[in-house]
Amino acid sequence: MMEPKEVIELILDYLERAKVSYGDIRWVNFQEESIEVKNGIPEVITHSETTGIGVRVLHHGAWGFAGSSLITRE
Repeated sequence: MMEPKEVIELILDYLERAKVSYGDIRWVNFQEESIEVKNGIPEVITHSETTGIGVRVLHHGAWGFAGSSLITRE
């Protein structure tokens, strides 16, 4: 996975070249931890992490939005 700064810079560069009226980028990193307890004894401990990005633009009077949790150069 690419670094957030690198992804954001690539998108900003593209938006500038496309001459959009407005654009915003949202980078989200969600972490969750869970502990299952049975009779006062921890049995299962899990940790999950999800990263995603959303891009919103206003171009020629129309709004567009794209989002993905797959973040690659392509």
